[in-house]
Amino acid sequence: MKTLLFSLALILCFNVYAQDTSKAPFLRVLNLDGEKIAKGRLVQVTDSTLTLRKNKDTVEVVFRDIGVIKTKRSLGNNLLTGAAIGAGTFGLIGVTTSTDRGFLSHSPSQGLGAGILIGAPLGSAAGGIFGLFKNRKTYDIKGNEEHWNAFKALFSNH
Repeated sequence: MKTLLFSLALILCFNVYAQDTSKAPFLRVLNLDGEKIAKGRLVQVTDSTLTLRKNKDTVEVVFRDIGVIKTKRSLGNNLLTGAAIGAGTFGLIGVTTSTDRGFLSHSPSQGLGAGILIGAPLGSAAGGIFGLFKNRKTYDIKGNEEHWNAFKALFSNH
């Protein structure tokens, strides 16, 4: 049992070292009405456009259409990711700890269900806590050329 839990913890920690810090920043672009019009990793900032890449597609947005640019992903993304990780981890633990003896006997499917019911809210809470400490920034562009030039100066080297 100890070997299984240690192996599981080791596998989950591999992702910590797989982080690539040289990636371009993730941006969410909202129009002047506050509606999201684009999101993705920054490719290029020019005098008049912002180019983002999502998967293999690129999107160009004219700065006059941009109301707000937000960095990093939203808090909801952290909540959902945490819930998925918590449900999977606790579900796996519930399946592997199934027993047919004693007061706490349960089948693998019952262990999976209980693990998901316990792990999803705990993971979501952990994701929410981690999400609160992310250094998200908001840049108000509002179609203004001065604000755009200030943003361009910050992100032109990416």
